[in-house]
Amino acid sequence: MEHCGLSHILQEPDKYNPDTLDLLVDDEAREYWLNTCERLVERNVNYALANTDDPTVEIRALKYKTCYVEALKELRVNPVAHGQLTIRLLLDINETCLRSQGFFDLWKLQKKFDNERALAVFSSRLAEIDAIPNDRQRWIELCRGVLAGLSSEMKMRGVDLIILEGMGRAVHTNFKRVNTIFAVDSLKLAVVKNAWLAQRLGGPLFSVIFIYEDKPIQTKP
Repeated sequence: MEHCGLSHILQEPDKYNPDTLDLLVDDEAREYWLNTCERLVERNVNYALANTDDPTVEIRALKYKTCYVEALKELRVNPVAHGQLTIRLLLDINETCLRSQGFFDLWKLQKKFDNERALAVFSSRLAEIDAIPNDRQRWIELCRGVLAGLSSEMKMRGVDLIILEGMGRAVHTNFKRVNTIFAVDSLKLAVVKNAWLAQRLGGPLFSVIFIYEDKPIQTKP
């Protein structure tokens, strides 16, 4: 069974459930995420208008906005309209509305720009890290770079260590060992970048989450 491309590195793929927040029973979380998604609409529309060189972009952006806003309104009135209500569902509906209007990768140009900038300094940064004589300090610099960087989607094969970096929804899904147990060693890093999540976790804004987990010990049958 495939789970977001993670099956080959999960200890028990069939038990993996990325939806740790049930927005049907958690009223506070439901209100927070519905409000967050409503703000997401305006950001996406403004970005599309500013970065898409297409004479039809304005009408397509308006249709996307109508599609998603109406879906969110429906979920406010009837949270069970799509069955289980989760953060993943809200984001999936957003992607569906975007793609229905031809926005298959809204941030493509931004990612291309970021990648080109990163690659331009990649070799020199590696040389700087290799030159650090202290092993502990070298690891600190590597982890600082992961926390400072953007998340990227990748499929990992034949790995011995997973470095999982994220924020927001990722903290609710893949950061709890009881929910996600990888078959290899894992290093889970995150910066909590919104006040609501920080309050829910019991820490201050911009707190750093740093979790190292050994792979499970295989027991003989």
